[in-house]
Amino acid sequence: MPRHTPSAKIERTRKWGAKIVAEGEDFAEASLIAEKILEREGRVLVHPFNDLAVMAGQGTFAIELLEDAPPLDYIVLPIGGGGLLSGSAIVTKAMSPQTRIIGVQVESYASLASFPEETPAMGGSTIAEGMAVLKLGARCLETVQPLLDRVLIVSELEVEAAVATLAEQARVVSEGAGAAALAAVVKYAEIFKGKRVGLPVTGGNISTRVFANTLLRALRRDGRILFLNMQIPDRPGLLADIARRISEAGGNIIEVSHQRLFAEPSVQSAELEVMIEARDGAHAEIIQHSLAQEYKLTRR
Repeated sequence: MPRHTPSAKIERTRKWGAKIVAEGEDFAEASLIAEKILEREGRVLVHPFNDLAVMAGQGTFAIELLEDAPPLDYIVLPIGGGGLLSGSAIVTKAMSPQTRIIGVQVESYASLASFPEETPAMGGSTIAEGMAVLKLGARCLETVQPLLDRVLIVSELEVEAAVATLAEQARVVSEGAGAAALAAVVKYAEIFKGKRVGLPVTGGNISTRVFANTLLRALRRDGRILFLNMQIPDRPGLLADIARRISEAGGNIIEVSHQRLFAEPSVQSAELEVMIEARDGAHAEIIQHSLAQEYKLTRR
């Protein structure tokens, strides 16, 4: 595995009895290291996607989905190396020929971008590390090309938002790659409006830290967490007044940082950083407006 693989995935794999070799910056480098181990120790490679048996095994997802769900207009699948995509595409076209197959890639690994004018950057860090493969396996690509109807591209922030949506609305913990299909359905809602859509949540291997940061970032983007930097006179009672104004506006103070020594512009001033919980973006604006009537502030 690449050295930056989430610890949750490493530990869960190790519990199955595997010896983990975490080396290489990405999948390509890790694959080269695996080849050296093969040569040195005479092992057998079971490829994670470019293998007919693996493709067939991952395709059983689509069997279960199509057996349990009503007839689908679309099935939306994340694209990494192409194992899940190719196996599911074969199953879908055999069981439900009218169902259109949509693939999803993140911007930094968009090797199958639908639109020629798009020139996405290739490689780099991504929350969807399970999709961080520069190109599909040759067998996967050959299999899926005649079956794939369209590829949609999503951004890092859109995947983060989908992880947060699954956690809040469905009470499901998903890794980035697992939430990519939902991110595409949300971003391209006009395509799917009024249609029956099936999609997988393909994994929950996300570290606790990354998951927590993703939720906090989503709360901040939605305006449900408000960061304010305030310049206030350094005199008694002002902290109490600020807390009162926040409380009367219905906000909840999460954290306060009060700095006197290095505040600008005067030694008689203090710098205050406040993190506030709000109900939504509109409520955050109300809280900010209440404080701005009396204090100089900036929103971060």
